[in-house]
Amino acid sequence: MPEPLLYAKTFVIAMVASALFVLAITKLRVVSAFRLNLVCIIAIAIGVGIGFIAMRLQWQWPAASALDRFLTLVLPAVLVIESITNHQRVPDRIKWGVRFCFALAAARILIHQSVYLTDPDDGKRWQFDCILLLCAGMVTAVWWSLGRLSRRSQDTVSISLALCMSIQSAGVSVMLAGYIKGGAVAIPLTAAILGTALTAGYAIRRSQDKLPLYPDATIGISVVSLFSVLFIGHFFGRLSAADAMTLMIAPTLCWISEVPVFRNGSKWGVVIVRLVFVATPLMVVLLASKREFDRNYAPLVEKRGVNIFFEQTTPAYCTALKCSPLP
Repeated sequence: MPEPLLYAKTFVIAMVASALFVLAITKLRVVSAFRLNLVCIIAIAIGVGIGFIAMRLQWQWPAASALDRFLTLVLPAVLVIESITNHQRVPDRIKWGVRFCFALAAARILIHQSVYLTDPDDGKRWQFDCILLLCAGMVTAVWWSLGRLSRRSQDTVSISLALCMSIQSAGVSVMLAGYIKGGAVAIPLTAAILGTALTAGYAIRRSQDKLPLYPDATIGISVVSLFSVLFIGHFFGRLSAADAMTLMIAPTLCWISEVPVFRNGSKWGVVIVRLVFVATPLMVVLLASKREFDRNYAPLVEKRGVNIFFEQTTPAYCTALKCSPLP
């Protein structure tokens, strides 16, 4: 069963832990762009780890489910890759080639040993391979477009805020679709990224050399986290493909702020435009998910003696909802 107080406590603890780490390091010494990215990566790792402990989130090793593979393989891998590729001596072609290969590998890792690969429908395996390729292309495109917008507009915070909104909306949508644990993982992720982005933005504003400093790693980790939550929610939960794609693409609406009528406005006006345009499709998806939950799952919740969240991995739950067992 969802525990709002536990989720709220987890969010605060993870955000404060990440923020304090960034503040402590940047307060002690002036950092370069590369070192600031390293500080952001470590801060996100600390916040996420402490958040998982506070939420009492458990995972298995060797990984037995897509969520286990995300927590033990995909998330640590993107932290390492961003630690390396954000070095200024790494050419852009190599950097984006590595990131595309990682996006393709991440989708394949998450789906590993699932029925989609071990027992595909006749003649459908090649179609599923095409879906994985399209997923990798979409992740790389969103990643590249937001990184380019960050440098073009010299933005350090608003894009990360838009990504945090998307990740948390994805988590809530996955939870409303019946996969509580899969959606709850978004809470410490959002909190750690939010705390890191806000304090990194403060450190950049405080630095004497502002222009070369962009926390690109925060954007990369956020995009991969958003994709992973949506991918798990769609293929191992009941999140629809349309909702998943809408939530994945929504952060790119930040580009609307580059329209001349908005771009020439005040700095805070640009931030508000970005957040409003990103929040609009997120709210539509959340309302649709809530309506779907009220129609399909609420009667089961209200039924005496039945708790669909508590019993979501039991045969009774699977029979009631006529769905495949959740990981």
